[in-house]
Amino acid sequence: MPSNDWMNPYTVNWPTEKAALRAYSTARHLADKPSIIIITRDGTALAAQTVRIEGKSGVINAGQVYTDLQQTYTRTVTVFGLPTLNIATGDRFGYQGDTYSVTGVTAHAGEIQAQAERYQT
Repeated sequence: MPSNDWMNPYTVNWPTEKAALRAYSTARHLADKPSIIIITRDGTALAAQTVRIEGKSGVINAGQVYTDLQQTYTRTVTVFGLPTLNIATGDRFGYQGDTYSVTGVTAHAGEIQAQAERYQT
């Protein structure tokens, strides 16, 4: 019969240790390709924040939406940030001439990941 140590190899401090390790890894990830964004929430601009924006698909558009008699292409991206990232579903931000709308936020131990859609005309 396996011992209790074998069945549960994590220390009591594992959640804290895991969060610290992931935050360190996320900080390195952000430093490799940082993007500074200003989020607008309910018409109010928040302070500038450093994130990393990664496309979820290299060349494929997630779909297209027709608005104001023009064809607008959408593409899903993931926004990575440290646990201090102030981002919420429904937020908007601009980056490199495109507009992004946040569709979901997931909090991980030591990292925040947000899903957003980029709109291009």
